[in-house]
Amino acid sequence: MKAHLLKMTQQDKKWFMKTVWSFLNLPYIWGGSDFAGLDCSGSVIEGLKAVGAMKSHEDTTANGLWNKYKVNEVQIAQEGDLAFYFTGDVATHVVVCLDDKYCITADGGDSTTLTVQDAIEQDAFIKIRRLDHRVNKPRIVRIFDEG
Repeated sequence: MKAHLLKMTQQDKKWFMKTVWSFLNLPYIWGGSDFAGLDCSGSVIEGLKAVGAMKSHEDTTANGLWNKYKVNEVQIAQEGDLAFYFTGDVATHVVVCLDDKYCITADGGDSTTLTVQDAIEQDAFIKIRRLDHRVNKPRIVRIFDEG
């Protein structure tokens, strides 16, 4: 088993996905980590915390998640995988894959999206999008080992 692959059951993966689905339509808030608003890494981290894969005090960025899980890179996405988008060598966005074509993403905002009003004005919410919704191709990592 590769380093950092989470030894989880089908039930854990189910609850991770159920948690991430529950964020759909919440506002994107830069640095957000609760139901008032979430950013991309916040939505992933809250899903991981729900299944005990991260401790309540842990927090990181998209690039921090990439550095933790990059050893598990795969070519074809499946439900529960993470997809990372890069600017140069830095992962600047992370999404949760629904399958090999679609994802749940905290999208439309940036470092200026600090309030719900900002999110409304910028159409910044947690949405379903195609994995190819951004210009650059994502890199996919598998985080769950269901074996």
